[in-house]
Amino acid sequence: MKSLVNHYGLDAFSINPIFDSSWTAGDLVAKCGGLSVGNGIYRIPTKAMATSFEEALGVGFPDIKGRYSVFGHDWLGRIFAHRIAGDGHPECILLFETGAGEVINIPATISQLHEVDLIQHRRDSLAYDFFEQWRRANHGIQIKISECAGYKKPLFLGGKDILENLEVIDVEVYTQINSQLRAKILRHQ
Repeated sequence: MKSLVNHYGLDAFSINPIFDSSWTAGDLVAKCGGLSVGNGIYRIPTKAMATSFEEALGVGFPDIKGRYSVFGHDWLGRIFAHRIAGDGHPECILLFETGAGEVINIPATISQLHEVDLIQHRRDSLAYDFFEQWRRANHGIQIKISECAGYKKPLFLGGKDILENLEVIDVEVYTQINSQLRAKILRHQ
């Protein structure tokens, strides 16, 4: 976490974390909930937000419900969760791309994600270039921890992955809506 904070800088309304690499997702949320770095590019949710995300994701991704713990989210409303090894799956990070209706497995630990991936692989892990384009187009806006730049029309419903398809929206509402839409599509397949 120290590398992440040093690289991106804390946002004005964030706490200053002291991170222990042995922390679980629950520890991270309990001790750093409310942290935001890089003008809102990445955030640690509060406990209430993490619980809300887990409930919503359980609706939209029922096949893995309850097998992960949420610990982060980014500016696009994508949710990061830790999946503990078991059920034939290794420990990994799950990236719920709620606007795309997908979940991606990242072969990393919580510590590796924060100390390496979110910095060295920021173009992929945080859509960094798209974030910078969006901020420039929106006069340097800094989104709050409770917000995201969500897709007006989700990608899984034919929306385009372009700046004009993004709007600032409450991240919990965005997650709930997209999870419900995904669940409805799954029921009709």
